[in-house]
Amino acid sequence: ERLARAVYDEVMAPVGRQRFVLHPEFRIDGDGDTYMLEYAFRNGGGLNPGRIQDTTGVDVYRYAALATLGAPGDYRVDSGRFGGSGYQMIFADRPGTFLGIEGLDDGSDDVEIIPEKERGTEIRTPHMDVLAYVIARGASAEVVEARLDDVVRGAEVIVLTRAKVPVSELRVESESGDT
Repeated sequence: ERLARAVYDEVMAPVGRQRFVLHPEFRIDGDGDTYMLEYAFRNGGGLNPGRIQDTTGVDVYRYAALATLGAPGDYRVDSGRFGGSGYQMIFADRPGTFLGIEGLDDGSDDVEIIPEKERGTEIRTPHMDVLAYVIARGASAEVVEARLDDVVRGAEVIVLTRAKVPVSELRVESESGDT
């Protein structure tokens, strides 16, 4: 909130804008120091607006359009109206062929798993290609966080990787130990 206020005071107020869409990205380190990574006058990127709507029912694009057009109204969302909700993305840790996710079990009516990639999809950019979203809802942020942790804790992403190995380095052992 402090960062959004600073952007408003320094950038938007001088040009007479009272309402705007802001996409801030920042990092808070272990000492509590805040580092601005990006701020842009746009919605969150990628599939985030869709996941926010899936999770909370809030149509981010609608709110952004109304605020940008200067339509009257209060566009703040009452988070208490939705209870707690959140999502976690699941990624592969290496390139290869995506074979599936083992141990991913929702086990609750308040958890939904949305697959994004099909078995056989080539993963070219680890930690960037979203394989699945896990959405959880609960009475508070703490409950949601615990549910997300429970669901993904035992999950293992299975990726088939290919390695080029010269034939001269291959070694085959029989059951008797002969090579």
